[in-house]
Amino acid sequence: MTKRNIDPITLSVVRGVLETTQREMTLTLEQTARSSVFNLAHDYSTALFNHTPEMILQGQDIPIHLGSLIPAMKSVANFFEGEINEGDLILHNDPAYGGSHIIDTCMYMPVFYEGELVFWTVCKGHLTDIGGPVPAGYNPNATEIYAEGLRIPPVKLWDKGKPRHDVMNLLLTNMRARRDQEGDFNALIGACQVGARNLKGLMDKYGKEMVQDCIAELLDMAETHMRKLISEVPDGTFTGTAMGAPKYLLLDEPAAGMSEVEAADLADLIRKIATEMGVGCLLIEHNVGLVLSVCADVIVLDGGQVIAQGDRQAILGSTAVREAYLGVNVEAA
Repeated sequence: MTKRNIDPITLSVVRGVLETTQREMTLTLEQTARSSVFNLAHDYSTALFNHTPEMILQGQDIPIHLGSLIPAMKSVANFFEGEINEGDLILHNDPAYGGSHIIDTCMYMPVFYEGELVFWTVCKGHLTDIGGPVPAGYNPNATEIYAEGLRIPPVKLWDKGKPRHDVMNLLLTNMRARRDQEGDFNALIGACQVGARNLKGLMDKYGKEMVQDCIAELLDMAETHMRKLISEVPDGTFTGTAMGAPKYLLLDEPAAGMSEVEAADLADLIRKIATEMGVGCLLIEHNVGLVLSVCADVIVLDGGQVIAQGDRQAILGSTAVREAYLGVNVEAA
């Protein structure tokens, strides 16, 4: 790591401005977006990259967004290598270029200073529609990516500061709720613009070289800290499971409002599923008798707490179950 002579107060100020810039980008998205997915669900992420491009700051946003932005940013920069100009604005959502699912749409703005590419401001947001055969981009019958919606490889929405209205119109024409999508696109654009404005102001005040040195120092500090944390992990082999087979089948009032015939049919279905999956049953509401008739191992919850677990005999013998679900107050009886 390079030894740099940087005033710690200047370093702290630059760090603060970078963090504030990212937060302003987030607030811009939240307060100017049209859809509730942005302004209520907050399904978006923002980040800053240097020219290489290496991520230098990310928001406390959606992990899958932030993780995928790193390879996506490199894919976009490589795609337009030699053709990145001041005033450009690039859009993409294609997983083939490092995107997540195609409903997550990314906006990239190169930030130039004195004619040199210095930073990128980047936003990713979950649109409420991306075209395709079903609304909202979730097609349960999709057997290939083309059935999920509109794939957008890296494309310039602005070219040297000039908006490409034909490209935007092409995209919006293929999306439902055009006004909502256009509003969210504008929010993404605005967030990138706010980030670029702040970064240019930072370089106006401290100079491009000083800002770049401070960022390099911050990256070195982050690497040192991460290496220290990794070094504290004991040597050995570690394994884990990200997703395993379910142990219990969740049943929520399985026979409520059903006739005896419908309940019997449901019982047969539950028995078949439980047998094929080799699972027990997790009960969170009534109809204990039905569940016990088809599952050998049952967990009973009440108010989010486990009140009994076991076979039919154990469940029926539980005072808590009888009071909570069978309508029998043992003490009163």
